[in-house]
Amino acid sequence: MVEYDDFLEDNYNDRPPDPAQERARAKLGQFFEEKRERVSFTDRLRCNMKKNSSIG
Repeated sequence: MVEYDDFLEDNYNDRPPDPAQERARAKLGQFFEEKRERVSFTDRLRCNMKKNSSIG
């Protein structure tokens, strides 16, 4: 599996970056940054508590 991953990585790095892909990646990063800022600490804590309580 390691050889396959190396092969993929080498081929991927040899290609020039696609401008559309770069724009999409930047937009996605910005979207997640905004979303992360909106979620407060207590909301995250409440969500984690719900997840943990449903396991048992």
